Amino acid sequence: MLGPHHPDVAISLTNLAMLYYEKGEYCKAEPLFKRSFAVNEKALGTDNPCVAISLNNLEGLHFLQGDYSKAEFLFNRSLAIREKALRPDHPDVANSLNSLAVLYKKGGDYSKAEPLFNRSLAISQKALSLIHCSGKPSGWMQDICLEDIPKFTRAPLLLSSTAFKLHATDLRADVFSSGSI
Repeated sequence: MLGPHHPDVAISLTNLAMLYYEKGEYCKAEPLFKRSFAVNEKALGTDNPCVAISLNNLEGLHFLQGDYSKAEFLFNRSLAIREKALRPDHPDVANSLNSLAVLYKKGGDYSKAEPLFNRSLAISQKALSLIHCSGKPSGWMQDICLEDIPKFTRAPLLLSSTAFKLHATDLRADVFSSGSI
């Protein structure tokens, strides 16, 4: 028996929360996301990357509901966890930077958004440069291709850096033509 504080319970809570989230039943999703976060934090510790993912889920919900102050706090906390637990140039750090940048952009605070977008872009370019000239990924990049990169404007809503698929043309049209970068 796993018990109520096992990380697998957090996964089940997140799955149910995502069901409600996708149905637009945010009031049902939020307490499940909170419980999932609490379980992960208790089971894995405060600085575990899985805790950052739990925070991403909750921050995305607050962002979508327009509660930007709560979302900003959670974005910053998630970013701090990822920077501490992972390398500063890890793709998940880039995802957190994007999420926070989108929040600032949405609020019109372009002076805060721009350096975050630029740092995220640099990390992403470095990660993508690991793909050999043959066009075939190597190492940990083998499961990542351009279609797997989350769109900046959807980044706050992601469970992880590969939770949603999109086309590279969407990325260029929505981000690079915006003039933010």
